Amino acid sequence: MVGQSNAAPVIIKRKKIIKASGHHGGAWKVAYADFVTAMMAFFMLMWLLEQVAVHMIQASHLGRFLIP
Repeated sequence: MVGQSNAAPVIIKRKKIIKASGHHGGAWKVAYADFVTAMMAFFMLMWLLEQVAVHMIQASHLGRFLIP
């Protein structure tokens, strides 16, 4: 025991285990996907209305709303 008085003390380091909580921050992706889908539908509607001939619009019920 006399020889152990100069020995360095044993240091035990314990890691704190941080449990990860649930996934956060993904809601913006859903909102963005909804927005992009709505914009795609809007531009497709605008494109389709542009492709349809004017006389077809006048003959349909849409003519009352689109042509003054």
